[in-house]
Amino acid sequence: MRKPNYKPLHAGQVLREFAKCFKDKELRSRYPYAMIDRDTIIATDSHIILKYQHHMPIIDGTVYVKLDHAAQFSAKDDLILDGEHLQGMASGLIIPAHREPVKLFETIKRIVQS
Repeated sequence: MRKPNYKPLHAGQVLREFAKCFKDKELRSRYPYAMIDRDTIIATDSHIILKYQHHMPIIDGTVYVKLDHAAQFSAKDDLILDGEHLQGMASGLIIPAHREPVKLFETIKRIVQS
């Protein structure tokens, strides 16, 4: 079997791409969160659900970040969770992240898992 000739995306790159998908800045400031759950990144603007499964666990557990903030990560950023902040390894950017569930994602988790 042939070895795939692509490199897995960095978590920062995925978040940047997700943020670009939600063009309406007014909605983006209100809704879009990204949920990072071990090796999966899910983003939504309450209508569209985007899902990306990463090549390895990004963080242990689940955190939620606003895509408006996450869009500032470098495309080369791998992410680490430092308490209540998510930090990009390459850029050093630090953004707020929280562990309390965002209500919207409870529904999305059920949809994605089914």
